[in-house]
Amino acid sequence: MNQKAFEKIRKIAFDALEPVDRESLTESWEDAVVKESENQFFVTFKTFEDLIKGPLTVLIDKKTKEVLMIQPRG
Repeated sequence: MNQKAFEKIRKIAFDALEPVDRESLTESWEDAVVKESENQFFVTFKTFEDLIKGPLTVLIDKKTKEVLMIQPRG
């Protein structure tokens, strides 16, 4: 996938976050790491609480582009 497509995936993931989680990001949502599996995207955001709870990771369906879940932390 190209960077433009990953940008859309990052935006979908960011929009799924609660406001309190958005405020805890240490980098812009545009810098989130996107990884792919066969059926899903994994979008990981760095936060102030990474050392305590771990990063925020959003799973998105590759075909439908729907948010499947926000992985539990800590």
